[in-house]
Amino acid sequence: MGRQLFAFRWREIDFGVRLLPIGAYVRFDLNGLQRRPLTQQILILLAGIIANLVAAAATSGTRFSLMNFLLAATNILPLYQQDGWKCGMVMLRSALGRKSPLVEWTFTIAGSVLSIALFSALFVRLFHSR
Repeated sequence: MGRQLFAFRWREIDFGVRLLPIGAYVRFDLNGLQRRPLTQQILILLAGIIANLVAAAATSGTRFSLMNFLLAATNILPLYQQDGWKCGMVMLRSALGRKSPLVEWTFTIAGSVLSIALFSALFVRLFHSR
């Protein structure tokens, strides 16, 4: 967030650091991403989660570490437009060889319901054990 302090370009990718480095995002050309091999697409989509896990491990025992673990955990879930959902869409389209709205919506709804059920069960368990 904030004003960009510095930036550089490497292999057609722009990297930058902003004044308040409290978040991260990736902005990419979707058509360019879809032309890459499946493994590269998945790695690119999981890069944020990997960065959160590295930051959490590097700051173990701090609130920053906990925040990064929670971000990684929520982003891996197949909730609509989260990284886990995007990876699922890429893999489904690759397996089918095309887009299938019925399969994609089924994945989206089932993944969301299962994610909400998982978090609900964890919260009930957490507050019930106190």
